[in-house]
Amino acid sequence: GDEIIAYLEEGVPNSATMIWDTDNDSGNTIFKVSLIRSDLEDINLAMKSIFHSDMASVESLPYSDKMNILENGHAYKETIDVTNFVSNDLGKAHVRYYAYSYAQPVVEKLNSKGEGTPISGSMNEDYKGYKCILNEDMANISLLVKTKTSYVPDVINIITQVKGRDKIKRNIELVYNSKFEDDETLYFQDSVKKAIEGFAKANFTTQDNGYIIALEQNGTKEEVNIGFQTIFNTPNSYVRYARQKNIASFSLDSVFCEEILLDNLFGYETNKIQINYQAKLNKGENISKESIDYYADYDTTSVKKNIFVMQSDNGRITCEVVSSQFNINFLLFMFLILIFIFAIIIAGYMGYLKLEESGKDIKGFIKRNIQQKKQCNYCKSYIEKNLKYCTKCGSKFEGYYL
Repeated sequence: GDEIIAYLEEGVPNSATMIWDTDNDSGNTIFKVSLIRSDLEDINLAMKSIFHSDMASVESLPYSDKMNILENGHAYKETIDVTNFVSNDLGKAHVRYYAYSYAQPVVEKLNSKGEGTPISGSMNEDYKGYKCILNEDMANISLLVKTKTSYVPDVINIITQVKGRDKIKRNIELVYNSKFEDDETLYFQDSVKKAIEGFAKANFTTQDNGYIIALEQNGTKEEVNIGFQTIFNTPNSYVRYARQKNIASFSLDSVFCEEILLDNLFGYETNKIQINYQAKLNKGENISKESIDYYADYDTTSVKKNIFVMQSDNGRITCEVVSSQFNINFLLFMFLILIFIFAIIIAGYMGYLKLEESGKDIKGFIKRNIQQKKQCNYCKSYIEKNLKYCTKCGSKFEGYYL
């Protein structure tokens, strides 16, 4: 017994802790070795030492599965060699291998060619929160282990603001009520920056009791839609805004629609997230009474003037409202019409004055022309004063001056 104890304990590295314990149900003696906050290199050296085998190892591999902006994936190959702990004539020892279920473990058993066979495993009561992947006799085995951690926020704040006819500004806050480790913070910032490149700006704030990731989008409706869909991998999310084009209308109607679908991003954790949503329409727009009445029975919704507010705990936001605003172009339109009418009146009056002036000039010209001629006594025609005979009837002039 002392030799076994010494053999086991001598393999424990200085970076690990060890405890001897007894199982209350079975009475079996348990030797626990723990490695806390160790990197992969430390774990690799510890495995060789603990199992007294150069074959035992763990090495990092590239993570190739899809991830979203709030996920961190790891892949590694782990080789377990228990040939130095053989306890039966078959040269095998019984091994149970557990993986943390929250890390969404995907495990494959590797053959000599490196080809993997999936292992499903099962949940049990041995270790709360852990999944039993292997439970069998073996000498050694190589496993491909992939884990993925989702950093699910406690609160999401979204403000979508309409800017003019075709511009949208959207602010998104991912609020965490607990702090991250330093390496997690660095990973988060790097992951977010890569995901939003070309689509949004990011700001990271560490608080006493938590962490906030703030994203800001600015652009056309199409640009904002493409950015949001890409960043959060939600192709069916959208924002739409259309305003009536009618310069002759006293008021203009607008339609605003937005649907945000984040339930697939967070999976079963979605119901733990509170989403605070706010839509702000253009200044001067007022959401219609019909839209207000439609949402009146929703306890999680409020509408006031040009602002729509909603809360959700299912990862989905749907907003559809109609609004109207006074058309300032209508005043300009009416002003131009009045100017046009006034111009026509002025032009008509000026034409009348000019016509009247022309009439006076014609009468004066006729009178002056008549005064410079004489009248024939026979045909009564007017002829030039210097003529002796009438150009109309040929009579010799014996007339008189007018």
